[in-house]
Amino acid sequence: MEMREGKAFGGFLRNSNAMDVSLTKTNLTFEITGGIIDFYFYSGMTPIDIIRQHTSVIGLPFFPPRWSLGYHQCRYGYKSIQEIQTVMENFKNNEIPLETIWIDIDYMQNCSVFTFDEEKFNIKKIMDFSNQIHEKKQKLVVILEPGIPIKKDYAPYTHGLEKDIFVKNENNENVIGEVWPGKTVFIDFMNPKSKEYWNFFVDWLHSKIQVDGLWIDMNEPSNFLNGEGVEYRDNLNNPPYKINNANRTEPLYYKTLPMNSIHHKGLKEYNVHNLYGISQSIVTYEVIKEVKQKRPFIISRSTFPGSGAYCGHWSGDNHSNWHHLAMSIPNMLSFQLFAIPIIGADIGGFNGETDEELMIRWMQLGSFYPFARNHNAINMRGQEPYLWPSVLETSKKYLTMRNSLISLWYTIAYKSSKFGLPIIYSLFFEYPEIEELYWVDWQFLLGGVLLVVPVVQQNSKSVNGYFPPGNWYNYETWELTKMENQGRYLDIAAPLNIMPVFIRGGKSFFSQKGEVLIEDTVKNSYTLTIALDLEMKSTGDFFCDDGDSFVNDETSTFFVVNAELNGENEFLKIRSTGRFNYMIAAKLNNICLLGDFKNEIEEVWVDGIKDTSVEIVKKEFNGNLVGFVLDNLSVSMNKEFSIELK
Repeated sequence: MEMREGKAFGGFLRNSNAMDVSLTKTNLTFEITGGIIDFYFYSGMTPIDIIRQHTSVIGLPFFPPRWSLGYHQCRYGYKSIQEIQTVMENFKNNEIPLETIWIDIDYMQNCSVFTFDEEKFNIKKIMDFSNQIHEKKQKLVVILEPGIPIKKDYAPYTHGLEKDIFVKNENNENVIGEVWPGKTVFIDFMNPKSKEYWNFFVDWLHSKIQVDGLWIDMNEPSNFLNGEGVEYRDNLNNPPYKINNANRTEPLYYKTLPMNSIHHKGLKEYNVHNLYGISQSIVTYEVIKEVKQKRPFIISRSTFPGSGAYCGHWSGDNHSNWHHLAMSIPNMLSFQLFAIPIIGADIGGFNGETDEELMIRWMQLGSFYPFARNHNAINMRGQEPYLWPSVLETSKKYLTMRNSLISLWYTIAYKSSKFGLPIIYSLFFEYPEIEELYWVDWQFLLGGVLLVVPVVQQNSKSVNGYFPPGNWYNYETWELTKMENQGRYLDIAAPLNIMPVFIRGGKSFFSQKGEVLIEDTVKNSYTLTIALDLEMKSTGDFFCDDGDSFVNDETSTFFVVNAELNGENEFLKIRSTGRFNYMIAAKLNNICLLGDFKNEIEEVWVDGIKDTSVEIVKKEFNGNLVGFVLDNLSVSMNKEFSIELK
């Protein structure tokens, strides 16, 4: 995508072959080693237009189950079920939100998929563990990989041989590589028979431990050998043009399959290598739909344009340092352009040793990743948030805030899947006419509603943030920053326990009291926050269903809320319109009204009837009126409502 004079246009080359892409001030150059030229031009006008046009070509993002928008905890190196249980108990005892526990390859016998370590993760222990966490309304995700170890008495191998679903070499023999379990063959997910195979074993796995989602890793596919461990001299493995593979022009078979490997219908790895990850994602998505009869949740390491329709992504094995903390923001913003909006970096960093200050700032920022998971490497110090008192404090604060905003997160994710919108917005997405925002990649907007300005530099107690034109309200204090004519940079105080977050004037959203679990949060009464813009207007929306069923207009609620000041009579009218097909037990009990008010609110009318039970509380900051809180409302969320404030 390119911006010129406030207008956006874009291009997309759909090609799965190896290539180099270079960008200069005047040229964008694709140097392709083969395949098709399938090029799209997006006329756009705005950045959001470009993203929506792109999703019309590659597919809309998938709609994740609501629980997946909570906090996830993982690490490579949990040594036993008992250790994981202790971790979860520590979260519970410290009242830190924890929605999902993840288990890396540690649970497998000799790193072999669809097995359980006989001693530390034996099948009875892990079945009991799964039952326990599901009784506590928490979730479980485990890792799977496409490499199948070569063992004569190993069902995934022998069954795959029977179905003949492994990638072949030119001698029509199974390609043999090496991954964690040793010598392996690789499932050909382009073979239609692979779905039946994958379904059988995922169903078996689910019958034992009730997995709620799957993490598919090593699916480039990754190989510890270069090809089959021999040197290749043919033009497929060593084409005349050498791309900058591994940043040093390694041959194409470096740490993966040989390029002359053969997939279903004779397709060569040379042409379809970059489709391996998405082919596994598609099969896994369809299998989970059948096995669980619920919306799938999948995180994949390898992606391709269109992957976002089936899975989310994490940014891989990052490092525990400030540079990687900062770079996680442009990475997250880039994947919004790629239409893979469910994205996040390993909170705390995967490789290396973290420290207290870095963990504080990463837990703050990570609480606003669409995919929020703490994950680190084996033999590194633990980085669970309860290990430092200060990290514990900030984690409870910001993860509880995240849960309190689950209705906002869920609505944004729904609109992403329905309309092709991003979840996280770069500022220029919303303000394309402001050229200086094109380079701002250290702050962002959640759904265009909340402005997040993280601290990503060590020893910083303030951060320089850009405020576009309009009203901006401090999330915690409601202090108003008004930009009437043009935006500008401001220094914002950000002591170690604070990450600045601001509500955008003109936006409204629903929230609830944040609990440790999302399932408990969504039972609480609703608060409607209305942040008025310079014209004293605001709009928002709300989506709700049961949280994991396939979306159906007849069984879900989606409505818009508009608030506007009536200039003639000087009263504010709030009205909802939409569909109301999912019965919500909780009611709207509070309204937080933020604005530059000249008069006080004295009366509240609900659906044409004066409500004298409502308590009207003025909110002040530094002696200035910044808004009102309306308590003790009891407004149904199951039908249109109209509220007038006089």
